[in-house]
Amino acid sequence: MQKINFDFDWDFGVAKLDFFGWSMEGEVQKVNLPHDFTIKNNAEKDCPNAESSGYFTGNTGCYKKSFEVPEEWNGKKAYLEIDGAYMNTEISVNGNSVSVRPNGYSPYNVEITDYLEYGKPNNFQIVTDNSLEKNSRWYSGSGIYRHVNILVGDKIHISPWGVFAKTVNVIDKVATLMVEVKIENKKAKKQNVRVDIKVNSEEGTCVAFGYTKVTIPAFTSETVRVKLLVKDANLWDIDNPYLYKIISEIKKADKIIDSEEITFGIRTISMDAVHGFRLNSKEVKLKGGCVHHDNGLLGAAAFDDAEYRKMKLHKDNGYNAIRCAHNPPSKGLLDACDKLGLLVMNESFDTWRIGKCPHDYHLNFDEWWEKDTTAMVMRDRNHPSIIMWSIGNEIPERSGISDGAIWSKRQADLVRSIDDSRFVISGVCGIFPPQEEIGKIFAAKAMELGANNEAQKEGAVQDFMDNDYVKENFLSITEDYCAPLDVVGYNYLDFLYEKTGEVMPNRVICGTESFPLNIAQVWELVERFPYVIGDFTWTSFDYIGEAGIGKVFYSDEPVKEMRMISHMSEFPWRTANCADFDICGFEKPQLCYRRIVWGSGETYIAVRNPKIFGKFEELSSWGWPDVSHSWNWNEYEGESVAVDVYSMAEEVELFINGISKGKKTVTKESGYRTRFETIFELGEVKAISYIAGQKISDDSIKTVGAPKKIRVTPEISKINADGQSLCYVRIEIVDENDNYIPDVEVEILAKVEGDCVLQGFGSGNPKTVDNYTSGKCSTYEGRALAIIRAGKNKGEVSLSISSEHFSEVITNISIV
Repeated sequence: MQKINFDFDWDFGVAKLDFFGWSMEGEVQKVNLPHDFTIKNNAEKDCPNAESSGYFTGNTGCYKKSFEVPEEWNGKKAYLEIDGAYMNTEISVNGNSVSVRPNGYSPYNVEITDYLEYGKPNNFQIVTDNSLEKNSRWYSGSGIYRHVNILVGDKIHISPWGVFAKTVNVIDKVATLMVEVKIENKKAKKQNVRVDIKVNSEEGTCVAFGYTKVTIPAFTSETVRVKLLVKDANLWDIDNPYLYKIISEIKKADKIIDSEEITFGIRTISMDAVHGFRLNSKEVKLKGGCVHHDNGLLGAAAFDDAEYRKMKLHKDNGYNAIRCAHNPPSKGLLDACDKLGLLVMNESFDTWRIGKCPHDYHLNFDEWWEKDTTAMVMRDRNHPSIIMWSIGNEIPERSGISDGAIWSKRQADLVRSIDDSRFVISGVCGIFPPQEEIGKIFAAKAMELGANNEAQKEGAVQDFMDNDYVKENFLSITEDYCAPLDVVGYNYLDFLYEKTGEVMPNRVICGTESFPLNIAQVWELVERFPYVIGDFTWTSFDYIGEAGIGKVFYSDEPVKEMRMISHMSEFPWRTANCADFDICGFEKPQLCYRRIVWGSGETYIAVRNPKIFGKFEELSSWGWPDVSHSWNWNEYEGESVAVDVYSMAEEVELFINGISKGKKTVTKESGYRTRFETIFELGEVKAISYIAGQKISDDSIKTVGAPKKIRVTPEISKINADGQSLCYVRIEIVDENDNYIPDVEVEILAKVEGDCVLQGFGSGNPKTVDNYTSGKCSTYEGRALAIIRAGKNKGEVSLSISSEHFSEVITNISIV
């Protein structure tokens, strides 16, 4: 079918429903999609969602658009394709109610043929209602935050998402493909048609062709299957993400009446407890990151360039796998993973029939789960990057309550009925004692450990559940729930890997969530056990909401070795603060540590803030110590400072201004983090890693000068004049010699000129009151980020960054 982009020129306003229908209150704005109207608001201390949404409040929004429907569409079929709108979305055309969809993440198509008027303007209206809070455990955004298209085709057409290609096998470089095409006949008579299938290489050469004929009764559909052979097949994998195009055409009397083109990668996957996960017959351990759907300063708006940049940052830093947490991602993200060679776990739901928030999806699950699961699999099943379908995350029914095992099988069976070429998984966390036992355990353990505040008591009980109750009961209690799965996702259950292998030798495990600080111990288990196919950290890219779960505290008094599990973080906490990249995509020290654990061979210096020297550290479960890649602690000259060196070498040696402070042995027990305690002095610090006495790598940092100016660096110099393309611009405070200064917080202003929009402007500060759309922010760790959205006119646009402390800097970007 013909696909027409429907993103542009919408009127938007806050929506109000009364006897006369939906109307707009207050200012009406002209907007282009993707659009998240929550991110434009200020965060509020008394927000109903509190830390869950990063103190952002949802609302109800109304989008209206007048579109002239061509006369030539008369006699054809038309659909509206929504990639994602949050949430409770109501669609109407010319005043007619067409569709209501509660799920805020599900893609879907809805037929609009019967409501169109041809040769004249037609009125489209889409209302998204995110006013019932609390409905999410993280920042959801509001509005039509992904792309919208209109699909138009003949009454005999390929069904939307109706083409499915899969690799049957690859033998001696000859790939056998099976291509299925679902054809709809909306005519009153049976139709005899021919279906041609062509496979083109990336270079545009036809490498395989096949066809079949089919008779389709009136007002029905038929699915045809064509087997194709591709000789000398170029296989898609993480190092060679080669993509073919498959073109399907419906012909009648040699005339093409409909066609569909998809990208496709030829590859094979397999999985078992002996060989682990194999891609094209080669074992691959999944180096994974969990990624929420938001794009940092852009909120939930799913621009293709934003999704690609986010995925490329992962790929460039050693990741080979992404878990979409905890909902289907945008099509753009999956396209990026296809192109970059990232493996994907695509996830459907965070909740089934038992809710986690008062107004979340559990209210709609019974009615909508089948439609939403079907939509996810149908839309995404041609992406070679996807290797697993996840039917849920930390579902309360995992213990068997509310028919959890029945629902697990029901959903797994549905997924396999649509796509049997991939594996089914569910992310399962620990289990809890019966409700009547928790109070007794709480009191006993708190007393035993001498916990002296509520958070410590809570942490004490959680440790007991994880390390005692769960070890004893998890496998037996969750066995029925896990039985329909091909692979079982373990969230924070790495202490059960070895026992699982002993008790259930045929079970395949994937670490679907793990704590950042534990990666060395966890990865050792992943490499040791073949049935553990990989690990996904929570999280790889920071996100808005679940604010402050990566907190760290320092005190003068020792604390018990117990972890704080409370997610409560007071305003103005905004982001989770638990990731390898902050929300701007700037790397954090834990990213470098992860690369080292994965075998990069590099050395990394992480200096602990001198103000915490001698204090006692209490980390949240997802926390990381207060360290930075900086030697800019001038006010602490002559005082004690601790320097951590991350390395997997045998020894590391630390130098300050060329003078050795000694060598230390690197140990697995310390998690490849070696501590030096020394006296701070201005100058340069250098760490060298040795194996067998030979240097393998080093790292150095130095004291830099006083802040003198702003450095502005666009990541690219040209963007397309399509109204969608983005240019990311890094802003850094530097000294007179252009050295980046990592400890400056100063207010800066951004302004753009030309046919463009300042789509986002802010920093990675996890605790801020900055509005990402105001054009004003404070730098954090000496940095900020501006995101420019292109207009549709070619030419030069400019970005100016100013501050009362520094001279204004102007940079130009070409729109081509």
